[in-house]
Amino acid sequence: PRSGTTLMKQMFSRHPAVQAGGEMMASHIAFQRNPNLRAVMEREADPETLTDDDLTRLGEDYVEFLHNEGLKADVVTDKMPANYNYIGLLSRALPRARFVLMRRHPLDCLLSNYTQNFGSNQTFSTSFETLGVMYNLFDETATYWATLMPDQVRVVNYEDIVADAERQRGPARSRAPR
Repeated sequence: PRSGTTLMKQMFSRHPAVQAGGEMMASHIAFQRNPNLRAVMEREADPETLTDDDLTRLGEDYVEFLHNEGLKADVVTDKMPANYNYIGLLSRALPRARFVLMRRHPLDCLLSNYTQNFGSNQTFSTSFETLGVMYNLFDETATYWATLMPDQVRVVNYEDIVADAERQRGPARSRAPR
């Protein structure tokens, strides 16, 4: 949280093919509807028990959530901060999905989190020590996924976007971002 995802969502939503979804519960609901995935994620089942059908259902449930929210565009943004934890599964369930991970300078990000009262939603934000641990965990995870799946995952620095958004666009594409 507080990394610049709102700015990125606003930039993407200016494209006519993109609908902004905000911080959606789509992945949370989709995981809840899939007991096999939940069991693996809670370490109650062996990951080898997952099937292609489990991943297909996860993707279908995610898209169904979007449609129930009135989001029917081919490209929809979902800026739920915790989704970075599930990129591996979500990328397999939604193979056309693209993930943009916003990275903001730790001092700005952590101070912004600390001063924002998130209540019980993000208890880690009440301690600088815990915030530091969470930031490092995010940074390691973001780097891992971007390295493993460079065609699907891109890490974008907030400060670079603010300084020169046009330069951060990357190669021209004929379609809207995913």
